Amino acid sequence: MWTLKLMFAGVLQEALTFGIAAITIAVLLLAAWFVPSVRLKRVCLSLAAAVGIATFAYGVGVQHEYDRRIARERVLERQADEARQRAERTIPPVAGDPPAPECAPAGQPAPKRVPNRRPLDRLDRSGWK
Repeated sequence: MWTLKLMFAGVLQEALTFGIAAITIAVLLLAAWFVPSVRLKRVCLSLAAAVGIATFAYGVGVQHEYDRRIARERVLERQADEARQRAERTIPPVAGDPPAPECAPAGQPAPKRVPNRRPLDRLDRSGWK
């Protein structure tokens, strides 16, 4: 879902950026074709090459950003799936535990759960024995 939103949000900006770059390169190449001076031809061709290289580098950066965000989205989805699976697993009751609150008879309050505690025989007042 996020991937589609991200792609559609950036499509217009990227199309505009690459469109402007393509038009700029085309104008510079046409200028190099029609300019009589060799120096100006070199300048136009150099500028066209620079714009092309910059556009390519920008495109690589944009693609890297998309890939990074998509990978992050996949990691978050995987973590959510793992958390959902952990929550769905049933934990067997420990001997002596009261039944779960949802198992209480109708009309009666749910039994209170006592948190697990360490056996006192392993401890003394100063810490571990």
